[in-house]
Amino acid sequence: IASMVPRRWRTLPPPPANATMGSTDDPWCAAPSPESAPPPESARSSPRAAGDEIDEADDDRICVICQDARRTHIIFPCNHYALCEVCAQSWQTGRLPCPICRSDVTAVKRVFT
Repeated sequence: IASMVPRRWRTLPPPPANATMGSTDDPWCAAPSPESAPPPESARSSPRAAGDEIDEADDDRICVICQDARRTHIIFPCNHYALCEVCAQSWQTGRLPCPICRSDVTAVKRVFT
């Protein structure tokens, strides 16, 4: 089992015996590790076409999967307008259920607006 645990986890000392969950003076709970901190904005953004940029007014039109690009595809037979171009490709090849209602997907089609 030790071979399955990353080395950095094996080298941590055990927590103090008197440590309680959520204690503010506990050094184990003091601050998030750099590994758990969110990535910088530049690392989170993926390259998209200029037409895929989204402003605050279009929040209800962003992809329900990546929450990054504008919705461009509808799912059949449930007719949920939910996916962007990139995520639609995954749904077409992966035989995945609708991400909104979990019904079987028979087709994913692009909608031109």
